[in-house]
Amino acid sequence: MIKFSISLAAGLFLALHASAQVPEIANPQLNDIAMVTVLPNGQPAIVYNPIICQQIGAALCGFYRAHEYCHISLGHTVRQIWPQQRELEADCCAARNASQVEATAAYQWFMSGGGSSPVHGFGQQRAARILACRR
Repeated sequence: MIKFSISLAAGLFLALHASAQVPEIANPQLNDIAMVTVLPNGQPAIVYNPIICQQIGAALCGFYRAHEYCHISLGHTVRQIWPQQRELEADCCAARNASQVEATAAYQWFMSGGGSSPVHGFGQQRAARILACRR
């Protein structure tokens, strides 16, 4: 397990959880950009695919990391709500807390159709969410 420094986009989460560090685990076999998991000791961790992150760029990967930190911060690992509601909340939280560069990269990615899924919503819906939540 490797612990990486927390990005500027996740600075809010560092402030909120100053005593708890969230491990970030590189897994090139992960079939996604990033996701939250719970370790055997009950601690949440972020697993990410470094190959995909390299392909999509640091800014967009930073937004996805902020999205995952938001899941943790919002208690989505223990709070049971509809999956679509969870993703909407995490997108909005990430939009508010990501850097301008990261939010812009996510907006452009979503507008081009990236990041679409039945649970997360279609790319253009997510792009609109970024704009609405950054205001």
